[in-house]
Amino acid sequence: MANLNQARLKLGMDALGIPVKEKFYREICNAAYLAQEEGIYISHFKLYLSEKGAFAPKRKIHYDIYSSLFHDVREIENDPESDQIESEWKLDNSSLEKLRALKDKIKKQGLEALIKSKLKTE
Repeated sequence: MANLNQARLKLGMDALGIPVKEKFYREICNAAYLAQEEGIYISHFKLYLSEKGAFAPKRKIHYDIYSSLFHDVREIENDPESDQIESEWKLDNSSLEKLRALKDKIKKQGLEALIKSKLKTE
């Protein structure tokens, strides 16, 4: 069963049309970064931008226990109930509208191009 942070990530990626699977991790990071730049925090990790794209550093949550966006992606991918998240959790309408607009932007310009343009402006 997904926690709130994993549900938010799954719902956000669903709205953007990006599968929450390990093989799409780079796209997930980049899309979550772009959403974060729009004020929509679908990841509970602060994302940063580098020449290789967006990334979320792992975070220490206890003495020797770390959490990461990658861990959340794997948890969602391996959870047989992850497709039922939408029956328990919802994104607010404002966030959904912003994510739909971002999805259209990604379709028109491409995820990589949007990330590269962010690199040029930062």
